[in-house]
Amino acid sequence: MKSGCLIACLSMGLWVHDAGGAVAIDETSRDREETRTVVFDIPKMAAKDALMRFAQQTATPLLVSFDLVATIDANALTGEFTLADGLHRLLVGTGLVGTIEGGVIGVHPNPAPIEATMQGEEPMTDDLGLRLKRLGTALIAGLTAPLVSAQSADATEDDRRIETIIVTAERREEDLLDVPITMTAYDDRMIDELGMTNNADLETLVPGLQMAETGYKNGATIRGMQSKRANETHQDLAVATYVDGVYTADAYGAALNLFDLERVEVGRGPQGTLNGRNSVAGSVSYVTKKPTDTWDILLLTEFTDQFTQRYNAAFGGPLNESFSFRLTGGYFEGDGAQENVGRGNDYDAPDQYVLAGALRFKNERVDANLRLQQSGDTGAPPVHVSLTDQPRDDPDTNFAWYQYHVPVPSIRNCAPITRDEFIPEKCDDPENKILANRPGYSDSDADRVTFSVDVGLSDSLSLRYTYGKGDVHTAFGADRDLTDRVGSAADPAVASDAPVGYADGYYRYVFDVDEDSHELQLVSNFEGGTNFILGAYRYENEQEWRSKWFDDSPSRQIFAGPLPANPDAAAQAAGYADCAGYVAQNFTDRVCLDRSLLGLYIDTITVSTSETVALFGNVEHRFNERWRGSFGLRWLEDEKAQPVCCALDPGDPLGDGVWTKPVVPFQYESRRPERPQDTYDAVIGSLSLEYLPWDDGMVYGRISTGHRAGGFQGVESAFDGLIEPEQLTNYEFGVKGLFLDRSLQLTLGLWYNDYDNFQYIGIQELPESERQYGFFPGFKYGENTENIDGTTMRGLDFEYVWFINERLRLSGYYAYQGSEIGDHAAIPFGDPDAETEQLDISPAFGLPDGTVVIPFPVPRNMRGNELPQMPKHKASVTLSHTSEVLNGELQLLGTYSYTGERWPDIANIQRNRIPSYDRFDLRAAWTSGDGVWNVAGYVQNAFDEIGLREYIVDYFNIGSAMGRLTEPRQFGLQVRWRPDVN
Repeated sequence: MKSGCLIACLSMGLWVHDAGGAVAIDETSRDREETRTVVFDIPKMAAKDALMRFAQQTATPLLVSFDLVATIDANALTGEFTLADGLHRLLVGTGLVGTIEGGVIGVHPNPAPIEATMQGEEPMTDDLGLRLKRLGTALIAGLTAPLVSAQSADATEDDRRIETIIVTAERREEDLLDVPITMTAYDDRMIDELGMTNNADLETLVPGLQMAETGYKNGATIRGMQSKRANETHQDLAVATYVDGVYTADAYGAALNLFDLERVEVGRGPQGTLNGRNSVAGSVSYVTKKPTDTWDILLLTEFTDQFTQRYNAAFGGPLNESFSFRLTGGYFEGDGAQENVGRGNDYDAPDQYVLAGALRFKNERVDANLRLQQSGDTGAPPVHVSLTDQPRDDPDTNFAWYQYHVPVPSIRNCAPITRDEFIPEKCDDPENKILANRPGYSDSDADRVTFSVDVGLSDSLSLRYTYGKGDVHTAFGADRDLTDRVGSAADPAVASDAPVGYADGYYRYVFDVDEDSHELQLVSNFEGGTNFILGAYRYENEQEWRSKWFDDSPSRQIFAGPLPANPDAAAQAAGYADCAGYVAQNFTDRVCLDRSLLGLYIDTITVSTSETVALFGNVEHRFNERWRGSFGLRWLEDEKAQPVCCALDPGDPLGDGVWTKPVVPFQYESRRPERPQDTYDAVIGSLSLEYLPWDDGMVYGRISTGHRAGGFQGVESAFDGLIEPEQLTNYEFGVKGLFLDRSLQLTLGLWYNDYDNFQYIGIQELPESERQYGFFPGFKYGENTENIDGTTMRGLDFEYVWFINERLRLSGYYAYQGSEIGDHAAIPFGDPDAETEQLDISPAFGLPDGTVVIPFPVPRNMRGNELPQMPKHKASVTLSHTSEVLNGELQLLGTYSYTGERWPDIANIQRNRIPSYDRFDLRAAWTSGDGVWNVAGYVQNAFDEIGLREYIVDYFNIGSAMGRLTEPRQFGLQVRWRPDVN
């Protein structure tokens, strides 16, 4: 009888699907079904496919005519809605209307009576006719359930090939393929499959992204745009970081170990016509998992051979019909991945924890989410390693290494390096090893609060408020002289390994951020072709940057022997009555420091305040089934002030033994007056046009502008100089879509950036009136930020996911990037052929002329050179295979990644070029048939290829070049346990 009914129904042109069996038809059941909420995940597609997914995701029978939906596209539907509201949103504007009658979904042409029914009103017909109609649709769906359910299973298997990634790049939930910008997103399943646990993994798998993780190197680089020394200078970041939609100026603790994330999104290109805080290069957004009305437990343990151990847990569920909660915690500890061959402990030894609690209130109109997170780290940080040998035969050149014969451990794989006067060649095959007698130091913590509430004002309008507060403290320290020298037992002022004095220094960097933000958005969802987002944003922060350099060795050896410990005795030996007399005769801003030991102590501090306000709006219009466009504008104003900026230097002001005779210890203080408040305002915008030539495909063009506010120079820069605002115009053309029967997903983006006032920090020549604030008082060069006109960038991003068959998947990307610097003169450090000049810096320190003379390269024009930290070629490919093993699923996965050559600075000196490197990861993961257990074993960097991620030349510590290396080979075991507790 069921088969006969199916044949009869199909002969009448009907399409029937039942996901849940027979359905009761009483009025109570009907009302309950229409008000039940479901989380939908349906991209834009053909109406027949979209309705099938709707039926599957709601477990509700469906009755529809083939002819009615054969040529119609339905809308995308993502988020949580009632069945009635969801069906309305899916079909609005299509000429169709859906009804839910007797627990069955019906789809009809859009006459007024049926539309009224969809909105909850009864059509103008008699009760008997209405009930017979409901009974008929219920009987048809119930009788045909067995045969159509098989069809549903097949469709589900096909649709599982390409997983829809829902992102919020434009402040509303959308399918990644519907967003007209170049971006990469990974959801929680992909994060787990790929074994992503840190920013190094994210850098490997995202085109155009390079991460920086040490000290004053704050944040990320996207397409060559970075924020070098942003902590110290308090500049706006080129790349914005968000946690649950809330911007943060310090990303520490944002997403430790990438655990319990719903997804991570990396947007490339200017952001800001809709996002809370504008950014000129792109954004990295971490979205945590929200509480739900189902119980969930997840436990994770991980062990590696380094040795590290990680424990994470997440637990949550409903408290009642409206409230739900989620608790997350984690601990990560390790012995140290960076071997110290000296007397101190190993570095890169994490000791991290994270605790978070989330509470959610949800009903038909309101969705409110509150999340509190605390994280901390008291381990030892990773540090840069030496890429060059050190001069050891002249205390003027390098006092710390004078007559010190211990090899530099990081360069033992390299042949002896040829030296010249300024910056020798670097080792291109370094090891991740250091030489130190002082332990690494970390003392970081972050407290973050995020709160958001969505209110449905009507069926077509919603209001969202987002609040964020962060109190972030990051501090770390390490050995500064990079030796493990100590004093001898007989005379602590003399090194134990040679009859000379020695340096024993260390440093600490501290960065504190106190920030809060408010954002309000009004979002429309009208039935017609035009919708909008209107918003207002306010952000405030106070930042404090502090750097401390210490040298507590009992001696500062200059040629003959240790300096006297008593400042008055030192002054008398130099021919003065006492230390005060020496200072009075030679300096105007220094006082004597009475301390029993002579050493070096430099304490630098800057404090800044910032306030940003913005108004923004975006209008989207659908011209027809194939064409749509959007236009956005943002007005913003940044107010900045720097109330504190000073350097305090008790002790030997030069340090590192560059003096040619003993000097008197004194306290040196250079305090700048309060920098006046400065205001920067701008209007930025975006315009995009999208064409949908086929189902699940989009071709788009986009023009967007970006803005980064100006600001104040750093502590070692000119006082009067201000950084001018930076503007960018970005042109982008892209194609996104599904191909080969939805088994292949491709995205292609071509982009071109044109800059005005590009902000670049480097060694520049200072105006004569401002040289008192350079590296040394009176020195003609200093590190500051200059604006460069005429800088351009261009590139291509190509990403793909291909399900070769049901068990074999290929995915990855290729990215090309090119750039040209505009007209700008800079110093070509490290170029053996560079023209040099002899600079006398003696007058800056009250010494006779000619006492301290150093060679220094002459600036040259860098026009046409490439930007630093911008690999021209970058690629990744992942091959995954699944099979059934031991009543479960075994996934074998391999990832190869390649990062091409790039430059450390805009001088583009060939021998300073950062070599290309690659990485090969292997992973095997078994998941039990019930999904409760997942056990994964992996080897990261299987061939132990060590690459250079960052290269930094210490221009004023002659002969020193440092680098940050990629992670060494690592073996690991990971176990996840997620029981079914519902």
